[in-house]
Amino acid sequence: MSNDILSKHNGVIPYITALENFSNTLKQYQLPNIPTWGYINQFAYYLNSFNIPSVYIMENALKPLIEKINKQIESINLSIETNPIKIQWLYYVNDIISQTILSLAGYRKSYEIDVYLRLNLYGVIARDTGYIVRTKEIDVDEAFEKALPVKINKLSLSITDKLSKIKFIDSEIIKQTSNDYVNVGNIVGMIANTKENFLTIINSCYMLFYEGFGGNKHRSEKYIPFDKYPALYDIKQLRLYTDHDVEHGDESKIQKNKNKIFDVFKKFINKNLPVLEKDYKQCQYELYKEINEWLENLLHQVNSGTNQVIEEKQKVNERCK
Repeated sequence: MSNDILSKHNGVIPYITALENFSNTLKQYQLPNIPTWGYINQFAYYLNSFNIPSVYIMENALKPLIEKINKQIESINLSIETNPIKIQWLYYVNDIISQTILSLAGYRKSYEIDVYLRLNLYGVIARDTGYIVRTKEIDVDEAFEKALPVKINKLSLSITDKLSKIKFIDSEIIKQTSNDYVNVGNIVGMIANTKENFLTIINSCYMLFYEGFGGNKHRSEKYIPFDKYPALYDIKQLRLYTDHDVEHGDESKIQKNKNKIFDVFKKFINKNLPVLEKDYKQCQYELYKEINEWLENLLHQVNSGTNQVIEEKQKVNERCK
């Protein structure tokens, strides 16, 4: 914000000071700055709501927010001073967020995707592991490793790492699109805590791992048969569930398509369809395990194939000497 605007709104100075104190407190404990962004959005709302308001109006409008910010600062300091486990928990959560954002370095097109994944990842992981800070004696590392959102996140990072290596070795196998950064961001930065998020993740998996590799003429087949690993088949069936109307066609075809969808869900969660939040997260976890296994074997074949080509060239060069 320019000094000119600030000079016209002197009533915001206490709010700016409170925000700076809050941001510094979060940095002190290596906390993601998500709450600060929320307060900045509220601040922008007030600025847009008043046309050059008086200092008195602005001060009174922002006073409740300033009090709320100061109470949060006190609460953070107090809880960390009285609960040493919480600081371990905070470090762990922040490390997950940082590693996830780092994995997007080659795909990121704007800072917006960072904000988006921080909000989802931080919220779900913080909620699902929040019991840790309320437990007096607990192995924080072990508790985090067992948390399903954390396991999903670790798999997603492994998936993107393998995908990057495959693309580096064989640049022709995957078609680069302008939406890659969105799809990768959804896969690594989103936990399927709702049906809507689950549908978004499945669509991104379909676009990246199916369409991105050539669709029905899947370019990975030059290394691995399409049906050798279940990941691609399951992605197709889940996409049928998320984006296509299975009620078209005769009755036998409709039921056949439904049964294909049911079979995938039964394999993942032992139900015909996910209903609860934990069902969606478990489906995401099981699908990511399949994708990770497929990419691991694909990477092995791609890497071995490239090495064999190099070896053949070296043999030819040796013979030509």
